[in-house]
Amino acid sequence: MEIIETGNGPTKYYRLKIKKEHYITMAKAIDPHVTSETRQVYRDKGLSKKRFRWDMLWKSGFDVSPLYDYLNDNHIDTALKHIVE
Repeated sequence: MEIIETGNGPTKYYRLKIKKEHYITMAKAIDPHVTSETRQVYRDKGLSKKRFRWDMLWKSGFDVSPLYDYLNDNHIDTALKHIVE
């Protein structure tokens, strides 16, 4: 596990199980799809934050298959929380 710097709080260093290169690539793929307008649509529809995170991942087209060699959905969701929220 590498330390990945993320967030903007007083402590922004987290040990995530995802490899740093996968995290960075995934974040770059997802970032253009996460907008305040998109967030508002999900809020208006009453959809969960988790649904939003995973929809943004799928919308990005990021190939998740290499992640499942060493991660499960919980680990991926933790990384998505840091990327999307």
